[in-house]
Amino acid sequence: MVEGVPAANLEHVWRAAWGYLEPAATRFASAAEQWEAQGLLLALETEQAQLWIAWDMVHEMMVGAGVTQVALKDGVKLLEVPLVGGIGFLRWGPTFWRLLRDWGLAQGCEIAVGCGRIGWCRLFGFEVQGRLADGRYVMTRPLAEN
Repeated sequence: MVEGVPAANLEHVWRAAWGYLEPAATRFASAAEQWEAQGLLLALETEQAQLWIAWDMVHEMMVGAGVTQVALKDGVKLLEVPLVGGIGFLRWGPTFWRLLRDWGLAQGCEIAVGCGRIGWCRLFGFEVQGRLADGRYVMTRPLAEN
């Protein structure tokens, strides 16, 4: 099961969620500078970013977390997915992506943007647009496509 976490409920899940997000945030130097724990928590608390968590209901434990932000660039609303981490992603990733896509469309977003590993290209149809100076791939995908 995957669900969004309202800002009012962050205190209940933050420590475990950061445990999954930190490796993604520190994998690349510029990402580590941009995504440190306290700054991200503040962005989540002020609803400038959204936290999503994946649960393994059989074992009653969190198995992953992700962060989104809605941004406007050149008049186009983007669903940015800067951080995702967890265990057993192939089990919960497709549900995670569908939920993010549907939520992004409901927010008026047209394109999803992710940075990092290129597995999302194979799994969810993202296309590589280039690389950042620190080596992270930048990938995009129209949200309206299935």
